[in-house]
Amino acid sequence: MLKALCIFFLIFLSSLLQAQVIGKIEVLGNKKTRTEVITREMRLKIGSIADSASIELDRRKIESLGLFDKVDATFRDSTLKITVDERWFIWPVPEVFNAENSFTFSKFKNIFTSWNGLAEEKVTLKLSLKHTNFRGNNEKLSASVSLGYNAGYELFYLIPWLTDKKLILQTMLFRRTLEVESEFDNSWQPLNLSSLKTLEQGGFLTLGRQIGFDHKIFAGVGYRNVQSQKDEPIKDIFLSPKENDKLPSLLLSYIFDTRDLIFYPNKGIYFESTFQRIGLTSTTANYWKSFVDARYFFPISKHQTLGFHILSQNSKGKVPVYDRYVLGSIYTVRGHFRDQRDGEQLFLTSIAYRFPILKTKHYKVRSFDFSEDYTDNFKFGISGELFFDSGDAWYQDSQRPNSFSDLQKGFGFGLNFHIPYREVIRTEFAFDEKFKFEFLLGIFVSF
Repeated sequence: MLKALCIFFLIFLSSLLQAQVIGKIEVLGNKKTRTEVITREMRLKIGSIADSASIELDRRKIESLGLFDKVDATFRDSTLKITVDERWFIWPVPEVFNAENSFTFSKFKNIFTSWNGLAEEKVTLKLSLKHTNFRGNNEKLSASVSLGYNAGYELFYLIPWLTDKKLILQTMLFRRTLEVESEFDNSWQPLNLSSLKTLEQGGFLTLGRQIGFDHKIFAGVGYRNVQSQKDEPIKDIFLSPKENDKLPSLLLSYIFDTRDLIFYPNKGIYFESTFQRIGLTSTTANYWKSFVDARYFFPISKHQTLGFHILSQNSKGKVPVYDRYVLGSIYTVRGHFRDQRDGEQLFLTSIAYRFPILKTKHYKVRSFDFSEDYTDNFKFGISGELFFDSGDAWYQDSQRPNSFSDLQKGFGFGLNFHIPYREVIRTEFAFDEKFKFEFLLGIFVSF
């Protein structure tokens, strides 16, 4: 009797497992995107055991491609069905930057009443034309022109999957003017200039390879030519006495990424480490730069996440003024956005608690006849965030922060608006140690 029950149980268990085995994978809705672009993001293959957690992870990995407004994944009758709703892939993207990190009514008035107002108010208008799915291969192609204070152009091309070797190729050509934001020159004397701008032109070429699902390695070469934009000579700013620095470079990088959704992670780890050598001989440029970015996302529940972020940038050797790090620019302690610090070393850490306020849903929007296929699933949702940041920047020869009290600190709360195409637009209400208030706007999640 017992033997018969055991045999019956084994037969039942075998049939149950067989019912969960994937016998077929269907991909629907990809009119321009190649099917292999989608399936290569999936851990599940034909013959895999289908479970709800694995299906949801693959769904979010496909969503992370940024090519679809909505991704659905269902499993029934041994068939895993992936249904996607494609986005419109070619978009003009306008962006506005201000070198002083502030906008006022008088600035906007001057900008719109005079073409020279852009430069006068240190405002840059960047116009980009981007193709996010070139040839249906998830290749990124963009061209941009910047007008106003920091004028220039950029051409960028990325192939995320080249041949069966899982190679990654990206290249960029650029010409741009940039403002030097450092406080000191190369002799550590105060840089008493109201404005110092450089002209940079050059490019880079990077070749990488994806290893498995979570690992990527890169090697690259680059070249920059940096010149002064002032007519009179400026002492101790450039490495070359002719104020015309030629900077060849080599780069090595490693990325480990297990995040479920890169635009707004609920769980996973992101780690990036990059080493760059600037100057291949010791005649002029001869210094190193390194970059470490570590993020960990711990799910408290299905829609609540605790995130941790540590960023470290370091330099070794004689770093020119224009190539130093700035805290308060791309990377900032919220609450100290306008209190910029520069240096050759930079450290930043953040903690964030994220939670839903208005559940993200998809809505049908119809405005033009041609947009019918691309506006059926526009998403919108709101989530909240409580955050705490701390960080600092310092020079190689100066004393580094010895204690927590030496760091810039900021805290506050924010609202993340989940929208199509830009994924997240955020508003943040930040305070520094003295409870001085800042209102911040940004695109994409903070980390």
